[in-house]
Amino acid sequence: KAVIKVDNPSWTFIVDKFNLPIIYDCIDDHEAFETNPDNIQSSEANLIQKSDAVVIVSRGIAEKINRYKHPNSYVIENAGEYDHFAQASKNTIPIPNDLKSINSPILGYCGAISEWFDVKLLESIAKTFPSYNIVLIGSPDNSKVMELSQKYPNIRLLGEKKYQLLPQYYQRFNIYLIPFLINEVTKSLNPVKIYEYLATGKPVVTTNIPGLNQFNDFIYMSKNSEQFIQNIKKALLEKNTQLSLKRQQFAKENSWEKRTRQFESVINNILKS
Repeated sequence: KAVIKVDNPSWTFIVDKFNLPIIYDCIDDHEAFETNPDNIQSSEANLIQKSDAVVIVSRGIAEKINRYKHPNSYVIENAGEYDHFAQASKNTIPIPNDLKSINSPILGYCGAISEWFDVKLLESIAKTFPSYNIVLIGSPDNSKVMELSQKYPNIRLLGEKKYQLLPQYYQRFNIYLIPFLINEVTKSLNPVKIYEYLATGKPVVTTNIPGLNQFNDFIYMSKNSEQFIQNIKKALLEKNTQLSLKRQQFAKENSWEKRTRQFESVINNILKS
């Protein structure tokens, strides 16, 4: 009882070679990426028409996909590996060597450092808090971020790290940052990192990304750079133990195991029909 799960509309030509049920797993707003081919929209429309079910990663992207009015459309958002990242709240795991010499407070980020990184905001943070260290984990694909790290000694680019080691870095972060521009790529995001951050119970400061509105009770959302700066100050002073526990409880309830059961349900429904 096999099904085909397709993540990218450019692969639609493959599904015609199999007589099997198809699930389109829409994990990105493909139209928003300049690197995608010009025919990505028509390819996506074609794939949706061929699919027995459509699974969409965020509510924002669902608003776009729903224009096709597919009868079996589901939103299954991202999640996190709670037990793995909750280790960062216990301070009982080793400190990585490349963090031992970096003083607190540490404003941390982990993920893609790409064109949607708000470079002006990053510079503003570095200038406003010269005694704070901004630690960025990930491959720095944005050359302007690399230039800033050479200009400001408190911007630390540590490169990519193995997944199993991330809690060791997270335990040293005082707060987490999501300093993204608001554009077509980011506005519908449901990033995995938010679930990982919340699993530690620590504060998260973000730009005003519409896809993060549902996390508003747990994070510090910022309408502009000035508010982002103020939110960093507030987050560093936070002493709310109950809020920390609520973050962790939310992350625990939004696990990959739960998402797997949701996806299994979609598969079972199309196999029964």
